Amino acid sequence: MDTEDKEILKLYLNKHNFIILPTNNGLYYEPTYERVERALKNFNGSYALALEIQKLYDFYEKKIAFEKCIQLANRMWSYAHPYFPNKVAWHEGCQGWFEIWKEVKTNIFFIECSECSLQFNHPEDIGSSETSEIARDLSVFPTVNEIKDHGWYKYITHT
Repeated sequence: MDTEDKEILKLYLNKHNFIILPTNNGLYYEPTYERVERALKNFNGSYALALEIQKLYDFYEKKIAFEKCIQLANRMWSYAHPYFPNKVAWHEGCQGWFEIWKEVKTNIFFIECSECSLQFNHPEDIGSSETSEIARDLSVFPTVNEIKDHGWYKYITHT
């Protein structure tokens, strides 16, 4: 990650978090979508981005809970990938996409709607009454390789 990418990342974090990080190159502007997307392409999943966010806050000796880093990373990841790269099905009920997620503590994969947060344990459960009864902990967007290793890549729709 180069210096300009780090500055763009800090600007975007400053926009979405109350703990402000100092910027040191005078880039006090609203980064364009393309610029934020380019900076975030350094990361292959929102967990990797959360680790970088934690490093940035640690470098500036700012205290931030890792859960908050994950929340920020998920928000940024969604911004950089607005076309839902992990989508598996359209939810007619609320007009959202069912997406693949991974719980951080357990590494359990599940499906969640981007709009109403309805969850399923498996992509094949979508459309059935088999909704997830499990209360999920902190979750991230998994990487493509993690999705492939889990055997769920075949469910991703590329439309």
